Amino acid sequence: MRTPLNPPPGRGDRITSAAVALTIDVFRAQPGTPGPDGTTPVGQLPVITATLTDDAAKAVQRTFTSALARPAPTWLGTGMWLRPTIGVQQIQPVIYRLPTVIVVAIDTAPSASGYGTVTAADPAEVLNGRPYETDTALSGTLRSLVSDACTIALARPTDVSAVPAIAVPAEMVAEFGTGRWDTCIKVADALGVVLRFTDAGDVIGRLRSGPFPPPIAVVELVEGAGRSYAARTPTAAKVLVERGDDIGLVGTATAAQVTGTAPPGWYLPYVVTDHVQSAVGTTQAQADTLALDLLRARLADIDTFSSAPVLPAPWLEAGADVVTYRGASYGVRAMTLDLPSLATTLTLRRIP
Repeated sequence: MRTPLNPPPGRGDRITSAAVALTIDVFRAQPGTPGPDGTTPVGQLPVITATLTDDAAKAVQRTFTSALARPAPTWLGTGMWLRPTIGVQQIQPVIYRLPTVIVVAIDTAPSASGYGTVTAADPAEVLNGRPYETDTALSGTLRSLVSDACTIALARPTDVSAVPAIAVPAEMVAEFGTGRWDTCIKVADALGVVLRFTDAGDVIGRLRSGPFPPPIAVVELVEGAGRSYAARTPTAAKVLVERGDDIGLVGTATAAQVTGTAPPGWYLPYVVTDHVQSAVGTTQAQADTLALDLLRARLADIDTFSSAPVLPAPWLEAGADVVTYRGASYGVRAMTLDLPSLATTLTLRRIP
């Protein structure tokens, strides 16, 4: 959950009618980097509107696009960093710092909506910009792998203490040209961990097998939009794990392990499968965990609300927060926040 810098007194973050201010400070270096380039803004962007897209299923999870009220300043360049801030007027001004992002493209062609656009992305874009230059055997732990990648690519000290220190599977290799963040995601997936950058630019890892956080808010639709999708419920999952030797493993999981209840006797079995390349040292328990992860993902897919417009919720973060909708718990899979209107759309997946 995105925490306000100036929280309102009392309880609740509900916004009904609010004036919103949007400022975008520009830095030469990632905010938080030692020295003036990471602490003193070069200036501010003359913005009309902006959009923050936060999608937990993408490697580069967050993108930020802003339409400029005037031509782009001559001092603005790709590779600079943006720190958007929104102010919400309730009882007193409430300020939310949005994710710090790096400018990846500047379109100076004027349009009906403004004098060009600026597109930026989260630090994962920077890590993938420093790919492996040779085939590299990976070792150590997931935490040290993420730390090394951030140290090589980012000047700002990155806090990785929230990444589990789990040993990297034996004989795992990063191939030439593979982005460092993509490699971190690949290793984390094999270990049952979900990685993401925080708004400030630190890295957090969550075990898929761990408990989900409690709901932080009740979301309400503002109009009858959004699409609900229901499909036949899988009863089991099997994953063929090839370990690089002659002996493979088959990981198995049942729906009862996820939901706590077995399907009724009349319900015919429905097994979903996958095929995974893994390291020689992969154990049966790890293979079963992969099957359980596959089943959890498929079960979440059968109860999904896509692009549902809800009341403004600038504090939500995809891949991190759980909300209550229609009396059930849903994980925020993706969100889009339009600024300064605060129009919010969410993609929600049911937590089995």
